[in-house]
Amino acid sequence: VNFPELGPVSVAGQRFSSPDVDASNVLLDQSTPPHYVNLIANSGFESGLGGWTVNAGSAVKTGAPAAYQGSQYFSAGSSEQGFAEQSINLVNAGFAAAEIDGGLLDLAFGGRVRAASEAPRDAGTVSLIFLDAVGQEIRRQAVKALNADGRWELVGDRVTAPAGARFAVLRFDAARNWQLV
Repeated sequence: VNFPELGPVSVAGQRFSSPDVDASNVLLDQSTPPHYVNLIANSGFESGLGGWTVNAGSAVKTGAPAAYQGSQYFSAGSSEQGFAEQSINLVNAGFAAAEIDGGLLDLAFGGRVRAASEAPRDAGTVSLIFLDAVGQEIRRQAVKALNADGRWELVGDRVTAPAGARFAVLRFDAARNWQLV
């Protein structure tokens, strides 16, 4: 895989890796232990928009361009500020409050985004938002896409859940015709 726009980051011919345990780019690690579970329901939109909260006018598309994986993907439609988000109750997902509050829960999040070949280009952001037990935001980890056209771009990060977090919200944002100012 070639990522020329990320610059010449290379050690012994290996890119985005590390000899340390748990120190490589979590987004590129394809070998996951069988006990790791994707907490997102319908993560590839193969069941339409089920499980997702989305902006009005959004839809699932099946072609032009083709999905990165599977046969469908989310499209924000013609909205100026489109989004798709899904909330996970961390305690119901099996994580103890003591584990979360002790800083022992790391979450990897992300997805593929694609910008159309147009000027100005649309912008994408993938965020993981942590909420407390009553739904108040504690922390937001947002990663902006490079918004390269003509390909699906992998966007995401790894973050430690903050003390007091009881929900994590995965959110994809699409800003129509965004411009650098």
